[in-house]
Amino acid sequence: SCIAYVRSSGGRFAHRSEVWTCRADGAGHALLSDTLAMAMEPMWSPDGSRLALLGGRDEGDARTGLWLLDAGGGAPRRLG
Repeated sequence: SCIAYVRSSGGRFAHRSEVWTCRADGAGHALLSDTLAMAMEPMWSPDGSRLALLGGRDEGDARTGLWLLDAGGGAPRRLG
């Protein structure tokens, strides 16, 4: 089992968000993506291969969109 979570770090206008995972026992933390200025509410796909999350790419931009991120990391892809 793997848990997805969001960590925030300081930015110029707002906090930057990083999407991380770890095992259910709390070990094995891995950074999946730090390219979004804001990321919220990551949810696993039914097969565990991807995460869907709400977020925005630019700091200071309050608009959110739906993003898809592969479980292995990489650049998120905007869906809407």
